[in-house]
Amino acid sequence: MAGAGSVGRYLIQRLVSENHDILVIDNNQTVLEELSANYDIQTVWGSASDLKTLQLTELQKSDIFIAATSSDETNLISCLLVDSISQSIRKVARVREIVTNPSGLSKRIADVFDEFINPDYEAAAFITRLLNVPGAVEVMEFAGGRVWVVGWLLNADSKVTGKTLRELAVDGSTEQLVIAAIARDGQLIIPRGDDTLCKGDEIYVAFRSKHLAQTLDALGIKPRPLRHVMIFGGDGIGRRLAKELSAMDIKVKLIESDDTSCQALASDLHDVLVLRGDATDQKLLREEGIADVDVFIGATADEEKNVLAALLAKRLGARTNAAIVTKKSYLSLIPELGIDIVVSPQIAAASKILRFVRKGTVSSAFSTRDDMAEVLEMVISEGAKLVGTPLRDLKVPAGAILVAVIRDEEDATIPKGNTVVQAGDRVIFFVNRKALPKLQKLLDVKGFLF
Repeated sequence: MAGAGSVGRYLIQRLVSENHDILVIDNNQTVLEELSANYDIQTVWGSASDLKTLQLTELQKSDIFIAATSSDETNLISCLLVDSISQSIRKVARVREIVTNPSGLSKRIADVFDEFINPDYEAAAFITRLLNVPGAVEVMEFAGGRVWVVGWLLNADSKVTGKTLRELAVDGSTEQLVIAAIARDGQLIIPRGDDTLCKGDEIYVAFRSKHLAQTLDALGIKPRPLRHVMIFGGDGIGRRLAKELSAMDIKVKLIESDDTSCQALASDLHDVLVLRGDATDQKLLREEGIADVDVFIGATADEEKNVLAALLAKRLGARTNAAIVTKKSYLSLIPELGIDIVVSPQIAAASKILRFVRKGTVSSAFSTRDDMAEVLEMVISEGAKLVGTPLRDLKVPAGAILVAVIRDEEDATIPKGNTVVQAGDRVIFFVNRKALPKLQKLLDVKGFLF
């Protein structure tokens, strides 16, 4: 792996926790020493765009090369050099500016790269998914979009607040869904029948996407049309969001403080009202009708300013607020301040990289926004211990729950106690990361990664 910045560090943490051998190249000796002190990894000091540095790493023994430095140029050049050393190594490049559309590259160059990952694109896609599901704070899609796992915050008006899962099962209101997990007070709970859903809980619900309306009704969530979005920040994420949302016939106002950037944005975004100013200015927000805004998104490069502007917008009447945050340590703290949606471009990009490098039994995987759990989609092998046994009789490890079964490309099934998994089925598990080793044993796989 090249680069030990925010994306690289997150990947290192995740891969080391699952017992994989990693070699990290970086030009900051202090960072490498810190990583070596905390993780069992190999390090090489130098530039990943230098052939001699790469030749010191025994690349031929690697399965994959991930270029995740902060420089697009370094990432692209390093992948090209790695390809000259070994064409069998899969290569992933994190890019922001140079490669906005890989289809524009010549085939000779494009064939070198197995995947391009753009943090801004991934963060914008994450927010767009959220805005398409009323009230959601997290949306994960599986089985070609047929199964969704959605995170919602419970309020006092929810139909399920104050009820146990057993009570919900008896009245039949949640028959078409699975409440897979509860995030409460910094803890992740895989609930059982006697667990009560409380106001302020963030619940993760698995259901067939075609049953979205029924799921919203079961939870007491009333869909409200998304008509007006205000975005603060026109670089990267903000620009892409504005373009995507305006294409959905949503009224978009984009606030940008730099005059030159405003002119460029106005020329590029014809259906977006571009305003020069600062969204931490109460007067500007009031003048631009913040009280009528459905969603306010702080999307500048300054995360503190994003949080401040989002809090101010909510106080002045915006229905929902969102903030782009880069520091991983902030992710669990900021929702407590009153931010409805928190997005980390780095984790979004790293999660996309992890989904790419997985192979074998695992076909897709998402991390929850608090990074405490994963939702895994995988194919069940003939030797797996759960094959042929009704779900009620299986000893599924504490911290894991089966939320969907897909067979022969048919519609997904939300499992019940009598559900029997067969070899070749695709299944979706919601699992606390601490329970991953035990789940691996149940599935009879040696590892969830390469």
